[in-house]
Amino acid sequence: MKRTLLIATLVGAFITAFGQNDTIFYLDFESGVMPTNFVDTQDTADITVWQNYSLDSIPSANGLDPNWFLGPGIANVDTSNTVIASTSWLEGFAPGNRNYLISPAFFLVDDWTNLSWYSASRHAPIYLDGYSVVASTTGSRPEDFTDTLFRAAQWIGSNPNPTTDSPVPVFNNHRYSEGWVHGYDGTYLEIDGDSLNWRCVLQPHTVSLSQYEGMNVRIAFVHDSDDDNIISLDKILLRGTKIIGLEEEEALRADVYPNPAVGSINLRFTTEELSACTWKLHDLQGKVVSEGQLGTLMPGTHTVEVDLAGLSSGTYLLHYQVGSTSDSREIIVH
Repeated sequence: MKRTLLIATLVGAFITAFGQNDTIFYLDFESGVMPTNFVDTQDTADITVWQNYSLDSIPSANGLDPNWFLGPGIANVDTSNTVIASTSWLEGFAPGNRNYLISPAFFLVDDWTNLSWYSASRHAPIYLDGYSVVASTTGSRPEDFTDTLFRAAQWIGSNPNPTTDSPVPVFNNHRYSEGWVHGYDGTYLEIDGDSLNWRCVLQPHTVSLSQYEGMNVRIAFVHDSDDDNIISLDKILLRGTKIIGLEEEEALRADVYPNPAVGSINLRFTTEELSACTWKLHDLQGKVVSEGQLGTLMPGTHTVEVDLAGLSSGTYLLHYQVGSTSDSREIIVH
């Protein structure tokens, strides 16, 4: 690991400023329009955007958008909510539905981070839509999402050997894939016409991301149900320890250049008060590959050269702190 030490005239202490139990991101879609940082591009290098695309590229049979789209909640009790939804009913009853909703990349500084959301299938017990919540520490290609955080089951067909496991008898007559089955315990259901047909009510879920401490993580909601109907999501929340962004402090302005870089990269910042500076360069697995520090700096503009010699070509995350504020930037090494 590289280690760089630059000492200014005055020597001071370093302060780490993080928020505790902060909202890192929250999506409730109540504005009725897609957020401005949503793109329909697959595998973009921009770690600040949400990717929304259909990997299968098959038109939907019900005329709905083939990607994730906005609409009202499904159950009567949810119709006042705007949700983001996806359809698995494809033209020709084709299998292979794969709709991806991929979060930006986030550096998780500790093991306090939790992801929560609400979900509901259009139908139950038949045509119950399933989906997966998966994580990647490398990139945003489908094959990068190797960790499954949560699995909602989909309906497979009738059960030739009915069980008595569910308090809702009609569920016992059907088979489902592996995973959690919405409504199987008799909760978060709303009768849709008769006792054999139900709408699913938005139900909350939470998973811990503690295993990704010190890593850059992307989360993907993958609608991977075959020939069912519609799944909906709402109130997607990532809560944990948030790195306080430089844009939140008027006293500090920073720039990282050139980017992409060869050999070294410059971190230039302006501070209006006495400040210390420290930085760490992480690879996509969260390993620190370079780090350095400056002593206390006088108010003004300063430039730090970060040595990149010996690093493999690829994408890295530069995390830097000046005074009581910090930020992270993606850099590309050639």
